[in-house]
Amino acid sequence: MKIKNILIPVDFSEFSDRAVEHGLMLAKKFGADIKLLHAVVLFQQEPDEKEHMDLYEKYVQRKEESGFKRLQEKMDAAGGGPHVRIESEMVRSISAAEAILEYVGQHPCDLVIIGTHGERGLRRLVFGSVAERVVRLSPVPVLTVQKGLRQDSIARIVVPVDFSAHATVAVKSARVLAKTYNAAISFVHVINQQLHPAYGAANVNSVFVLDPDLKDRSLKNLIGFAGKEAEDDDFRVLEGRPSVEIVNFARDERADLILMGTKGLSGLDHLLIGSVTERVVRTSPVPVLTVGREASLTDN
Repeated sequence: MKIKNILIPVDFSEFSDRAVEHGLMLAKKFGADIKLLHAVVLFQQEPDEKEHMDLYEKYVQRKEESGFKRLQEKMDAAGGGPHVRIESEMVRSISAAEAILEYVGQHPCDLVIIGTHGERGLRRLVFGSVAERVVRLSPVPVLTVQKGLRQDSIARIVVPVDFSAHATVAVKSARVLAKTYNAAISFVHVINQQLHPAYGAANVNSVFVLDPDLKDRSLKNLIGFAGKEAEDDDFRVLEGRPSVEIVNFARDERADLILMGTKGLSGLDHLLIGSVTERVVRTSPVPVLTVGREASLTDN
């Protein structure tokens, strides 16, 4: 299992505390090293006058001194143990997200674990602009975790399947994690079918009523796509809005992790990580691991 270097951005919020806890759990299981990264965010436009520049530099230095102290406290509190090496680094940047992405691009990194969301407030679409941008643009898998959620193992993994190449990566990654944690997997395919209102007037509220064989065909395709490798593999075909059904299913089944493939595209399109994946990450009550970009979880 190739998780040897874990990057955990920290902003000293409870969200990042949960990220550190999840990082320790995975690092102990895989013998990985942890890097705690704190970004000191600079003003986008620095003052021009020398006097203002001097004051600004002193301000940044105070922020860094405070950051170093809190990073050391975080490392001491984490106490990874004899098999987990924890290091910390602080960088300057005009954007925390860009600092994280730049670090990932320049250093060995197999996984980013980030809390949703940090100290910006206003619940920006539930999971914050920093985490949002990292999930969309990171070339390596990203695990997003929520405030208040504590977890010391993984017993059930939910894997949404849309039969794409990205879903193939998710299936393979889930198999690796399931073997590592002796976890069960639920493979879920959601049929996104919007019925015309006229069907409701005729008391037809499900596409499965219109096509009675659709569920069985879809289930057969799902099993063929994911393969039944373990006795406790679970296969479900649901109907509705995929993001809603996936989150509800994970909640009802008390899953410990949702593992999804992403498109990993770049540019200005709002659907950079796929609309379903984006909504699941924003609304899921359990951690979400997104894979399928340049790197993914694979066997060595």
